Amino acid sequence: MKISFIVKLTFLLSAILFNGCDRNNEERTYRFIINNESGFDIRLEIFESGTNNFVKEIIISDSDHTIKNFQSTDMGQVYGIQDFFEGDSVNIIYGNNQKIQSYKCEFLKPENNGCSETGNIANDGDTQWKRERQGQLYIRTYTFNPENFEEATPCDGDCE
Repeated sequence: MKISFIVKLTFLLSAILFNGCDRNNEERTYRFIINNESGFDIRLEIFESGTNNFVKEIIISDSDHTIKNFQSTDMGQVYGIQDFFEGDSVNIIYGNNQKIQSYKCEFLKPENNGCSETGNIANDGDTQWKRERQGQLYIRTYTFNPENFEEATPCDGDCE
């Protein structure tokens, strides 16, 4: 009777451990989608906040979007918007240099409000980022809308 209990307990613990290890190897996809429904073409200028070094530019036409996927088989590897941008800060330029919004994500500078500014696309925890999960697909969607354009700062044709 004791041996039967020990065998069952050993089998149960082995199954739990094996199942836990197996989950670490499941492939997951992190998908970032940025929609442009602002009524204007937009240009995202990505840069590093610490150095102000330019990283890259993403152009999204009005009524269009951009998508990027990341694959992971490591439960500890989670992707965020900084992986998509390859930088931590962004200038959003609407139309032909009509208006601009700038967002930084300075995690180590809480006096600058870090990443918590409302609408901050550089913060994938912001409420404007919509999150959903479909099995092993983790989707983050940010949509630029006419309100974003209205809130942006006019730059009179020179948003540089």
